[in-house]
Amino acid sequence: MKKGTLIVLAVVGLLAATLFAGQRAWAQVNEAQTAIQMERALLPGLAEKRFGPRAQDGERPFLRRFLGRLGGYLDLTEAQRAQIKAILETERPKLQPLVMQTATTHKAIVEATATGEFNEAQIRALATRQGQNVANLIVEKERVKTQIYQVLTPEQRAKLEQLRQRFETHVREHFLPQ
Repeated sequence: MKKGTLIVLAVVGLLAATLFAGQRAWAQVNEAQTAIQMERALLPGLAEKRFGPRAQDGERPFLRRFLGRLGGYLDLTEAQRAQIKAILETERPKLQPLVMQTATTHKAIVEATATGEFNEAQIRALATRQGQNVANLIVEKERVKTQIYQVLTPEQRAKLEQLRQRFETHVREHFLPQ
């Protein structure tokens, strides 16, 4: 597979990660701490651990790599790169609380059944809350995607759409029952 294809898959994966992997990543950080401790103490430290320390210019290496790969695949101009970077930085504060809520609710679900007891009403309430968390994440992901699409040329959008279709085909072939 070409390097550019892998980069675009990473872009699509990043958007999907908000939905699928976000819960697991946050829940695995430290099951012993409370949700409040996670929000206050671990969020900055976790971001540093997962995405690397901020460079002196304030940019995270993860963001630099992401934009570099996306830019290479889509042949982004420097102006487009700057616009996309600004979009991602602007939207990050909106996404962080949603990811934390998702992680907190996931932790509550795990703790609710940790002793082997099952309270259906409690689990249903938590599942309903988690459904709302995921819905909010989907809305924010689509908002970011729409903003990024506005920066792209029609040719770049078509190229990204081709990548998205290849990614979906890959997921269907490897992860969904036939």
